[in-house]
Amino acid sequence: METVSIRLAQPADCASILEAHVGAIRELCNAEYSQTQLAAWAERLTPSGYLPAIAKNTFLVAEKEGRVVAFAEFAPSRGEVVAMYVHPKHARCGIGTMLFREIERIAVAQGLKSMQLSSSLSAVSFYERLGFIAGARSVHRLGNGTEIPCVAMTKLDA
Repeated sequence: METVSIRLAQPADCASILEAHVGAIRELCNAEYSQTQLAAWAERLTPSGYLPAIAKNTFLVAEKEGRVVAFAEFAPSRGEVVAMYVHPKHARCGIGTMLFREIERIAVAQGLKSMQLSSSLSAVSFYERLGFIAGARSVHRLGNGTEIPCVAMTKLDA
């Protein structure tokens, strides 16, 4: 297996982040969401849309062969994993777990006792394997009004 490195995202990574994000939505979430939901979810994304998160939060990328193949956004002030996506060509290879372990390390270093996130229906079992407990189902409403069902999840003892 080629080496995967984890590092902080840079503005120059935005196009590759977008590619991983859209690919993950369209290919890894298609069993749980309709084509209308997937399109509304993916089509609102733009490369420049990641810039505020890169500047404000802990925004990590996983890089393989010089290319961003996954990313994770963590808001330490809220103990929230805001987003984590792996490009479908690199899914189920341990890259998401690597990203999460780095977020977990950061959370522990900052003294956080718990973490939370809102999971897509597609990723609930992934987060459960990482020690998160599923809570109530909820809905994320996109700017265009499309509703994306999700699950609130919490991990104690970060």
